[in-house]
Amino acid sequence: MIGAEVVSRMLVSIAAEIGYDNSGYNGVANFCARLTRRIADWSLIAVHHSLARRPSVQRYLPIAMQLIRFAMIIKGPGYAPAVHRASLNSPAFSTTIVCVSHFEEAVSVAIDLQQSGIQLIELCGGFTQDEAASIHRSVDMQIPVGVVRYTPEQQEQLAQLFMPSSPA
Repeated sequence: MIGAEVVSRMLVSIAAEIGYDNSGYNGVANFCARLTRRIADWSLIAVHHSLARRPSVQRYLPIAMQLIRFAMIIKGPGYAPAVHRASLNSPAFSTTIVCVSHFEEAVSVAIDLQQSGIQLIELCGGFTQDEAASIHRSVDMQIPVGVVRYTPEQQEQLAQLFMPSSPA
């Protein structure tokens, strides 16, 4: 929740930026009208991510989509999506990480993430391009779905990591 003091400081700052002074204006109504026009012109607005989801705030956000909600799906043995997940949030950005054991779980998780407002999904390198394309179709191709990839030089190092370990 934003306190009155914070809102007051924001309004004073915005008033200074748009050149508002009390002379020649009819008080708050004109200030708000000018403020609304100015917000429509801004190319970027830093709004706390929880406020940005509210319809009353969204109408003032720029037309171009601003990425504020990102997700990463990691595939590995023994993961359970209901248990192995994390959310990292700042005032301007939200990252959700969900771990799965199987491709089918990833499809279900991707659909849930999209429905929760995630704007971009990145898959770990354990997913194939075909699986990424299938997950992209599962979210009706409404949000980008990409796969982490490594350079050819790094492929040998990766191969060593994924080799079965020899008994000691």
